[in-house]
Amino acid sequence: MGLFSWGKKKNKENEEDEAEDSLIPELDSEIFVKQMVLNSARDFILLKQELMQGNLMVVNLQNLVKIAQGPTKDRRPLRSQLNLVKKYCMQYGGSIMKLKKGMIVVSPNEGFDVIE
Repeated sequence: MGLFSWGKKKNKENEEDEAEDSLIPELDSEIFVKQMVLNSARDFILLKQELMQGNLMVVNLQNLVKIAQGPTKDRRPLRSQLNLVKKYCMQYGGSIMKLKKGMIVVSPNEGFDVIE
């Protein structure tokens, strides 16, 4: 109980709690946080499917980062996969965030058509 709420009736507190609960949106389906490794276009297809199901994805790009920093310094695979993810999210309203070196989080936003 707060400093100024000690004199309030219980019914008023219950009404406030119910009002706060009504502001929280109800989800029609379950949302999962999943992790995957992104190495190729085949993995990107799996990523798209998970996003369409409404799942939050933690994507590991470590293998592509190692290739980009290796002796060949070939950054094309990393850039192409990141560009695919960016274009897809821009098209459907998703968000991308860097979690740490070689890891990103991809989330579906309201613009995604969730398949149930």
